[in-house]
Amino acid sequence: MNTIRRLAQNSIFSLASTLILRLSSAALFIVIARRLGEEAAGVYTLATTYTVIFLSLSFWGLDQLFIRDVSRERELAAKYWINLGLLRLLLAGTALAFLYIFLLVLDKYPADTIKLIMLMGLTLIPDGLDNLCRVYFIATEEMFYIPLASLTLALFRLAGAAVVVWCGNVAVGTMIWVFLVASIARCLTSFWLVFRKLAPVTFDIDLTLWLHSIVWAFPFVFINGLITLEARLGMVLISVLGTEREVGLYGAAMTIVVALQMIPQAFREAIFPAMSRLHTHSTDSFQLLYHRSFLYLSIVSLGLVPCAITMAQDLMILFYKQPFAPATLSFQILVISIIFRLVNIPSSHAMIIVNRQRRLALFLGLGLAGNLIMTLVLIPRLGFEMAAAGQVVSMAIFFLANTLFVHRNVVRINFSPLIVRPLVASAASLGVGLSLLKRSPFPSPVAALVGLIIYASVLTLTQAFPEEDVQLFKRLLHTALVRLKEIPVRGRRETRKGL
Repeated sequence: MNTIRRLAQNSIFSLASTLILRLSSAALFIVIARRLGEEAAGVYTLATTYTVIFLSLSFWGLDQLFIRDVSRERELAAKYWINLGLLRLLLAGTALAFLYIFLLVLDKYPADTIKLIMLMGLTLIPDGLDNLCRVYFIATEEMFYIPLASLTLALFRLAGAAVVVWCGNVAVGTMIWVFLVASIARCLTSFWLVFRKLAPVTFDIDLTLWLHSIVWAFPFVFINGLITLEARLGMVLISVLGTEREVGLYGAAMTIVVALQMIPQAFREAIFPAMSRLHTHSTDSFQLLYHRSFLYLSIVSLGLVPCAITMAQDLMILFYKQPFAPATLSFQILVISIIFRLVNIPSSHAMIIVNRQRRLALFLGLGLAGNLIMTLVLIPRLGFEMAAAGQVVSMAIFFLANTLFVHRNVVRINFSPLIVRPLVASAASLGVGLSLLKRSPFPSPVAALVGLIIYASVLTLTQAFPEEDVQLFKRLLHTALVRLKEIPVRGRRETRKGL
């Protein structure tokens, strides 16, 4: 019960942080897209794409090592934070240098575009250091502090965007400066919060820990790189094979898809330390947490996707205006990948906990190869939307390979019964939603809502929720209602005493 409560609290704090980050990032992109058009949005998307790819490489898996070890032994926190922080600083600088060399060797983009990419690339340093502060609070399960740092970043982003819009003459470079300053502000806030928790801190340099960390976390260079490249490969290939306008359209679709993953992905950060701790102390509890995580992530993702597909065109026009309507198909295809991304979270964490990082990298490589082949073949023939199809294929390959391996070698659970009923309910929801959408009197939000009701009804009828969870929910609901009824009674008693 304590594990469930702690997991729920950490998920809420992670959700708050993710919500703040994603909404502020989306706000910046929307400002650029609406005021400067598709080409400017494409340049901005290209800059963020390369920055995210090289940022993931600079992480080197040090965050995973920090969470795994410190969640088990809290007394290691200060030592790891100092040493891995200095190591992360070195890796971020190295990644920034490799980014510049890569752009020169590629020789594809104009000089002004390269300057903007490198300006955005400077965020590698503050974002890399902030990540290590973030994982400190994840490992110690004190995730209340994470939204505070995220709020600092969001305020700087939104304030900068508001000033730029109000002053007029908005330029992409100016918006990137807003992005950079906000990242530095968040990093400083995170450092202050962690330093307060750890003070006094002794700056003992442990080169043995550096060497151990580099060796242990080395497979994550490939894992992080493959994960990020898989998500951003479409944008890179479109920039090489297509135009900046097409990059902007694809980036607009991707921005909304990423935002839709906020609620389920908040669970990602909360579950890792819990799984790591339970794997060490209780095999049964570990398997139960895995089972429930897999089931409920399936239910959430399969309920989200039909609604998003039904409302796709209206969402694109609402956020970006009519010129971005051609991005609708990309969005509808991309949103399917959410299912594989979210349901794969427990399996990926389980692989890391049992030290199967190399096998995880292999599965990612297989998915990326499928993505690359499909995208290179289809984009020249069918257009930039096929980059989205390549991403769905990539995530499907990774999910199947990763999940089958975990269920046969780690948890030994048959995942088919867990996903069949949510899948049937999702198909019914999508079918009803699209059917209503074809009838002119039904706006897309109404069609999506009806589809969601159908989804919930099918889940209930097929008893997709475990009975013990249903009974637990009823008890919690009953307790909450009893406490709610007691509030006015207590108020009247205190009033009578006062009289």
